[in-house]
Amino acid sequence: GNAALLHEEARVRIIATIKKDALMVPYGFISEEKGVKEVSVSEQGEEKQRVVLTGIVFGNEVEIIEGVSEGELLVK
Repeated sequence: GNAALLHEEARVRIIATIKKDALMVPYGFISEEKGVKEVSVSEQGEEKQRVVLTGIVFGNEVEIIEGVSEGELLVK
């Protein structure tokens, strides 16, 4: 198969019931190296790394305090 096609995507979404307007993303989309957490965001078809600040964890999702906005497309 073509390895380039085997990637996952996730939309940043808000879960208002946990915390008002908390931005939540699946935990698997966050990479961490030396304490710095990053996500890959698709911008006009290009993959860009963004440093993010995380907050609460709920199930398999984690709150993003800063670094991405609602509706942005994450890739991994």
